[in-house]
Amino acid sequence: MSWTNIDNKEKIVEQYIPLVKYIASRIMIGRSTYIEYEDLVSYGMIGLMDAISKFDPDKGIKFSSYASIRIKGEMIDQIRKARPISKGAMDKLAKYNEAIDALQNRLLREPIIDEIAEYLNITVSEVADIERYINFMSVVSLEGILFSEDDELTVMGIVEDKNSPSPHDSYEDKEKVEILTKEIENLKEENKNLKENIEKYKSEIKEEIKETREITKNNLEFYDKSVTSIWALFNNFTNIIIGIFGAVGVTSFLFKRYDRKKIDERIDNFRDETVLKAKQEIATIVEKKGNSIKAELDEKIKLVQEDTLQNIFLLEITTALNNSIPEEKIKNLTKVLEKEKYENFFDSKSLGYLNLGIIYQNQNNLEKAIEYYRRAIEINSNNATAYYNLGTIYQSQNNLEKAIEYYEKASELIINDMVYYGLGSSYHKQGKLKEAMKYYEETIEINPQNTYGYCGKGVIYDEQGNIEKAIENYKKAIEIDPNNEVAYNNLGKIYFEEKNTEEAIKNYEKALEINLNNCLAYLSLILLYEKNNKINKVEKLYKKMIKTNLNGKTYGSMVYKAFGLFFQKRKKINQAKQCYKTLIKFYPNEDKGFYGLASIYKDQENFEEAIEYYKKAIEINPSNEKSYYALGIIYEKEKRLEEAKKCYEKVIEINPNNETAYYNLGFICQKQNNLETAIKYYEKVIEINPNNERSYYGLGIIYHQKDQLEKAIDYYKKVIKIDPNNQLLMEIIKKYYISLGKTSEEIEDILALKNDKRIIINNKEN
Repeated sequence: MSWTNIDNKEKIVEQYIPLVKYIASRIMIGRSTYIEYEDLVSYGMIGLMDAISKFDPDKGIKFSSYASIRIKGEMIDQIRKARPISKGAMDKLAKYNEAIDALQNRLLREPIIDEIAEYLNITVSEVADIERYINFMSVVSLEGILFSEDDELTVMGIVEDKNSPSPHDSYEDKEKVEILTKEIENLKEENKNLKENIEKYKSEIKEEIKETREITKNNLEFYDKSVTSIWALFNNFTNIIIGIFGAVGVTSFLFKRYDRKKIDERIDNFRDETVLKAKQEIATIVEKKGNSIKAELDEKIKLVQEDTLQNIFLLEITTALNNSIPEEKIKNLTKVLEKEKYENFFDSKSLGYLNLGIIYQNQNNLEKAIEYYRRAIEINSNNATAYYNLGTIYQSQNNLEKAIEYYEKASELIINDMVYYGLGSSYHKQGKLKEAMKYYEETIEINPQNTYGYCGKGVIYDEQGNIEKAIENYKKAIEIDPNNEVAYNNLGKIYFEEKNTEEAIKNYEKALEINLNNCLAYLSLILLYEKNNKINKVEKLYKKMIKTNLNGKTYGSMVYKAFGLFFQKRKKINQAKQCYKTLIKFYPNEDKGFYGLASIYKDQENFEEAIEYYKKAIEINPSNEKSYYALGIIYEKEKRLEEAKKCYEKVIEINPNNETAYYNLGFICQKQNNLETAIKYYEKVIEINPNNERSYYGLGIIYHQKDQLEKAIDYYKKVIKIDPNNQLLMEIIKKYYISLGKTSEEIEDILALKNDKRIIINNKEN
């Protein structure tokens, strides 16, 4: 494209008008307006025309980059003319920005004020002074965007994964499945044994019945034999008599003493008595043996019935747990556990309550989970799993003393590597590294394949600065489990800190390969790719992310926000909007998505939409200071000054030390000619920050308006003490002194302030 062609110039101007407006809006946002937005656009157009005239395409630079510099430069020049900001202040700002960039590259984080002061070889107060000049430019690193103050999180803190759920949480789910599977297998085995026992008992009962029948048969035979023996005895007795006395003699003998009738009666009575006695003996034998058999059979039947009922109970528990709908699972399991017939089956009831606790824990209803785990323990004090699960809950709630208490109770009942890991991680969170290391080592001793123990040791070594040992333990974990994403994450963090970018990226990419839902890997890679100018990789990473679902994942909302800000920063507004809309869809109770969309519409000067989304962000988070402030800026731009004032007042209510909100209120009141109120707000700004030159300048203008020139000069002099190179203000003071009839010596004394390097000391934190 020729840069001398008139038609082309017109096309270029038309093409880059949006860029001019955008730069103007960015300069205006959050700043007091000494100059109107329309004027800034006009100055920007001058800069654009200058850029078109001077641009040389052979230099190998993009016209958009060159034009941005010229446009912004022209605007800044005009702002400098309209506002009391000197070239010296801008030079300080340039050095300050250079220091920030250098320290960010060195530290891989945002430097603190003490580090900046040391780098520039100036005092902390002087650094604070320089930061006050940042009124129209805002260069934000990705780290600052991703982990801003309201997120209360830094990349370094995240990558270490200290505050994420303990590694044993995922293992716990696996263990629960294993326990349930084992119980089901046990139930199957018990059912098998039950069938075998029933068949055995049937066989025994048949034998007992057979034996009883034999006894009865034998006793009946004994009865018959007894009767026969009695008659035989009687016959023998008769034969003996006959032998002695002869038949006649016997008859004579018998009838001599008894008549025939009496003899027959006696014989009948003897027979009857013998038969009765025999029956009694038989009955006694039958009763004795039969009752014994009956009691034994009753006991065996009772045991069979109890075993059968308990197995039915376990089967009902298992059936209830097989329901895929958690609510139905809870309902059915509770119904089974409340049946009276199962009242005395304590072990099985404890197992049922344990499973109810697990269901509620999976639903994150920890209160209910705790309730049922405790009920399981009340029934069966040896329920080690219930103690362990209570430990995991209290650990997740950061109630570490309780967590340790329950982990220790579990350790008294079972020797389990994950119980010891729970103890180690709890002590680790308490900062008791010696105790933590002891339990991590015991974890590995119990189970040399436990990767969590190695990862725990790795984190401790990292914290102690023993990087070599830390890497060794992480690599050991990976050797055991090549898909250990935690180990890859933590290795990535170490290499990141050691400025080994290649290895850091390699390990984070491996972690993400293992788990596409790894939010920490996404966040770290976004930062690493951008810092190393691998913009295309960030976009590829985004395409990979949209194929998965981060809904409900820890830090998932931050991933969407990070991508949204990435695209917003590069003017890829459609992608940015999509990220924020997805954030809203999956995290409707977070204000970040609404705030992000609002900021886009604000940049586009679509104030109606911006206001709507800022209000939604505030509705979700009434303490959203930034949303109130942004609304105030919009209302101020739209000349809705009373609404703007209410927003700034709300900002102050949330943050009483927000000096910018106080300043903006003072500026609005000054515009409304409410000078006394404006004075109060400016004085409040100075109370918070004695180096706020804008407030001194505003007070100077107000007292000038009130024809109190000496007081106005006093405040202008304070501005000059902060900015000794402010020539414009020096000339104003000189004119004021001339109007007051001051001598040339007095005026020169004032002008000597130019070389006075003293700065008002700020004893308050900004």
